[in-house]
Amino acid sequence: MTLRRRIIGCCETHPVPFNAGSMKHTFTAVLMLLLVPASGAAGASPFAAQQEAGDDIRQAVAKVSPAVVRIRVLGTAETDRAGAISSRVTTGVVVSADGEILTSAFGLTEKPAAIFVEDSVGQRTSAKVVATDSLRKLVLLKCPDAGFQPPEFSESVPSVGAWAIAVGRFYSADHPSASLGIISATGRIHGLAIQTDAKVSPVNYGGPLIDLQGRVTGILVPLSPQDSDTGVEAGVEWYDSGIGFAIPATDALAAAEKLRSGQNQKRGVLGIGLSTRNPLASKVEVSTVHPGSAADEAGIRKGDRIVAAAGSQIERFGVFEAIIRSRYAGESLPLTIDRDGTTRDVTVTLGDRLPPIDRGWLGIVAHSPASSQKDSADGITVSVMPNSPAAAAGMPVHCVVLAIDDEPTQDVPAFLQISRTFRAGAGVTVRYRVAADATDSKHVNITLSGLPGDIPKLTPAEIHGLLTSEDSSSQASAPWAQSKLDLGDTGTGWMFAPTVPAKAVDNAATEPGLSFGIVMLLSAGGEPEETVLRQWREACELHRLILAVPRNAEQRELSREDSGLVTEAISRITDAYSLDRDRIILVAEEPQAELAAQLLLNPRLASLNAAAFLSGWPRIGASASELLQQKSASILLVEPRQIDRERAALRSLAMRELRDSGARVSTIGTVVADEADSPASRISDWALMQKAR
Repeated sequence: MTLRRRIIGCCETHPVPFNAGSMKHTFTAVLMLLLVPASGAAGASPFAAQQEAGDDIRQAVAKVSPAVVRIRVLGTAETDRAGAISSRVTTGVVVSADGEILTSAFGLTEKPAAIFVEDSVGQRTSAKVVATDSLRKLVLLKCPDAGFQPPEFSESVPSVGAWAIAVGRFYSADHPSASLGIISATGRIHGLAIQTDAKVSPVNYGGPLIDLQGRVTGILVPLSPQDSDTGVEAGVEWYDSGIGFAIPATDALAAAEKLRSGQNQKRGVLGIGLSTRNPLASKVEVSTVHPGSAADEAGIRKGDRIVAAAGSQIERFGVFEAIIRSRYAGESLPLTIDRDGTTRDVTVTLGDRLPPIDRGWLGIVAHSPASSQKDSADGITVSVMPNSPAAAAGMPVHCVVLAIDDEPTQDVPAFLQISRTFRAGAGVTVRYRVAADATDSKHVNITLSGLPGDIPKLTPAEIHGLLTSEDSSSQASAPWAQSKLDLGDTGTGWMFAPTVPAKAVDNAATEPGLSFGIVMLLSAGGEPEETVLRQWREACELHRLILAVPRNAEQRELSREDSGLVTEAISRITDAYSLDRDRIILVAEEPQAELAAQLLLNPRLASLNAAAFLSGWPRIGASASELLQQKSASILLVEPRQIDRERAALRSLAMRELRDSGARVSTIGTVVADEADSPASRISDWALMQKAR
């Protein structure tokens, strides 16, 4: 059958849900077929060609249809507070006649109240989760009282350019939905997935990707290159763009075989920080080793350069990342490292999470030097927080730190690198001098405390002292005002900031007194601007925090799909102001908690490592612990005024899991005694705490 005939058949016989993306692909296909000369049997009419192609596709879908089931999940984590039971519909594929169903992790992130499976004739049966593969986003279900007929599975990965049909079942006893496309790439998402331009969406997640013979070539899953390993809805924002992913059938069946044991399969964790995240960087050097991690136990050290992994030469970071992110916990990973010019082989048994550590806290805030001091400075100017270990040891409010444990702190990056090794209860020796022009120095021994869980209430004078060095200018004199936040095609919004951009002022990019943080309100797009501004104005001016409220082009509530909108807003503000990257704070209520967690876990967004939750809490699984540790993520939870017993237990469990995963978790109450104790003021104090080490 010719290319032209198959395209005509697919366009006319297999509708998909209407959207701009799918219609664009369909109309493009129609235009292409008009330009391709017809071929085939002489005298064959266009109608006959269309009918023949349509028959092929209908037969393929009909062949797999009995093995495609509708899955309804009841009582997910999205259950309404008022007691309404939420539900989510997705698709699954029969993998054995014993009632086993393979589906995607979409909709099954929390323990559901019930799972029902409905077959092609509407017969409903209950199911239970056997186990989950968090690497490939697959879940094995078992229906004890049902018998299904599995489909024919392909024994090989389809070739690029081969026809592919994405199949789903949104309605139980109706024909399954079908979308035709091609295999556009293989070995995507760190080598785990097939890529197709057939429409892949929540309707058919967990369903089969089939060929024109009706054989299952893959299981459709919500994957994304920026996937945080727990974001099972990663990639949802792509489903109108002609990019979808499927786990090859051979790999999916192998995963199902492992899941039959009832043991969850988790992504392997190495436990190192690297000198780069640039996929094209040629040098992959270890910058940190997490204590007690798989890498630590294997003897990997800071400064080691990774030159080979699993038998492959590491010529760029992207190769190493693909190898690491495609391995399961418990697997052995052979590495070749270069240490001081000598290569050696090590074998690491990957863990399933990083062991929690109690980070140490000194209580000092480092300032970038003014332009006049850059060439002569041999230390860093710091401010000392009240009631911190440094203050208790007698360090003055402002001083110059020269070294910690004999390791020079010649600049702020060097100090921040040293601070990553701080552990609660450990002792450090700090060498400092009282003023920048002083010639003598002092030594003080300090015992590090754990990171404070409670946010200290700071006076305006203390806040100013922590934001500026002793010799810096006072608060920026430019008046603050509300203005439009133009985000181009992604959306719009507004912000409250100084009217004169800091970068327009002489030396503004280098003077510490003129740097600003950002409070990014993810949940305030629908609130009156004057109400939001009234709540935040005083705190923002005092703490030098630019207030930003982004809105998408559709003027709807922000969701996971709007991560690009948020990063664009930060980029636009960065272009205009000199920013303090330790104080870029996401603020979300429950509907945007998932968006905040997604941004927080993205390893490529290094400056986004702090989020405050006014209601709800982030749902971050254990497999994300490595990302939380690497980014030193901080999370602030605002205590609810009222909460029922069940929800309080879930919140307590979430807090414990976050702390076990390496996040710094703090809490504040919602009861406001005065304006200085408002959530805006307390969140701003907490934002300032993010600067202290």
